[in-house]
Amino acid sequence: MECRAADPSPRSLFAKGVEAQWKWELDEAIKLYGEALNLDSTLAMAYFNRGAAYRSKNMPDEALKDFNSAIENDPQMARAYYGRGKILFEKGEVMAALTDMDKTLRIDPNYRGANEIRAKALLALGKYKRAREALTAAIKLSPDDGELYLLRGLARKRLKDFKAAEADLKSAIELNVSGPRAWFELGNLAFLSSQNEEALKRYDRAIAIDPDHAQALNNRGWVKAQLGEFQGAIDDLSGAITQRKDFVAALKNRAWVYTRMDRINEALTDYDAILGIRPDDDKVKTARSRLLQRKKEEKEEKKPELSQRDSEEKVPDSPGPDIRALKLSAEEAARAGQYEKAVELYTRALKFAPNDPSLSAGRGMARMRLKDHKQAATDLEKALGISAEKDNISIRYELGKAYLMDWRLEEAIEQFDRVLEKDAENGLALANRGVAHREAGYLKEAERDFQMALELVKARSRKDKIRRLLKETQRILLGPFRFFDRFYKDNEGSEGQRDFGRDLW
Repeated sequence: MECRAADPSPRSLFAKGVEAQWKWELDEAIKLYGEALNLDSTLAMAYFNRGAAYRSKNMPDEALKDFNSAIENDPQMARAYYGRGKILFEKGEVMAALTDMDKTLRIDPNYRGANEIRAKALLALGKYKRAREALTAAIKLSPDDGELYLLRGLARKRLKDFKAAEADLKSAIELNVSGPRAWFELGNLAFLSSQNEEALKRYDRAIAIDPDHAQALNNRGWVKAQLGEFQGAIDDLSGAITQRKDFVAALKNRAWVYTRMDRINEALTDYDAILGIRPDDDKVKTARSRLLQRKKEEKEEKKPELSQRDSEEKVPDSPGPDIRALKLSAEEAARAGQYEKAVELYTRALKFAPNDPSLSAGRGMARMRLKDHKQAATDLEKALGISAEKDNISIRYELGKAYLMDWRLEEAIEQFDRVLEKDAENGLALANRGVAHREAGYLKEAERDFQMALELVKARSRKDKIRRLLKETQRILLGPFRFFDRFYKDNEGSEGQRDFGRDLW
């Protein structure tokens, strides 16, 4: 009688699957695990190992199904929670991934790799303190893993613990972390600490590793702009834009530099490009409108004005009108919002009283309302020059606003400085100086001004506006170039970009 070999058992098929998997014969392993599960659908390790094989073949959906089945059959299998959580994180399901890593660590507190992915999820969710703690735990288990130091450095940077962040990033470099990321982040830390020259050196190192690193090119370009190296800044920013045509941050920064180089047409081209990407960007629309207005004003300035000025300064031989009545009418028109009429009345009065500072100041303020900032500044300069009170605070304050709106930022800062020398508790002067500081790139000074202004300004609407400006400035200071790798959601639009809107009071 012929003796027939016994059919293979689920365990023997599982063992053969493990052997095939070790040999990297993944298809054979998947087949054998399937045969074992056909005979015994409760084999949790067969589900897990098949899921791992699917993951190795870059088949995450099939892997997820098997990891789920492994957990159903063995709710205490830490490796299955880890495997599922890792795939969920890669799919962008951050909260679900975090939950799985928490379960992994509850079952096995020393499960290697779980704290790292947990920390990445926490970083992506903005939970920086918890991320730092998770990474510290991971480093205890893997003290030679440079990637962990890099991630903890990022967490500490977000927590403004810059000294510790720098130490971690340098440790990452010492542990031979590949790629430019550590040098790039070290450059950001130097910039945040106002060490612009050191920031340039570190960005140079990042770009030497990856010459096409768009973020590093953008950041280096911005630092060069702060140092007044405008052409070098344009070269770097253009390089960043070449790498990423839709790089809004670099386009904004280049437009900012072009504006300061008086290359208005090129700045407008960049703003148009941004609006092609983000048509609803109100800040860019405002900046573009101001440049168009400036271009119009400069064009009008080229027209001959000699006859008009002569007529304004000439005092007729015949008896003049009632200057006081003209002034009162001009003030009444301004209060009624009839600013063009106010300018006309002040101009008529100035023909007969050219050295009356109140008339020049009044016309300057009316011209401010008409957004004729350049002529407004001229009027206010004249008013201040002929005023008996050479440090007339109210005129100087209005002159500072006119300079600010005409983009003469350093002159605006100087005028607000003069106002504050006489009246240190002038909250509105502090707020406007903060705007000028921010537009000029002096972010720490802007932060200080807004903080002081918040303590002094009483009106709620103004406090809300100052608080918003302070928050935006602090976001820029925390990460002026907020670019995220695969661990972060790309959020260039809402964080770290320059606010081109100048808020005035």
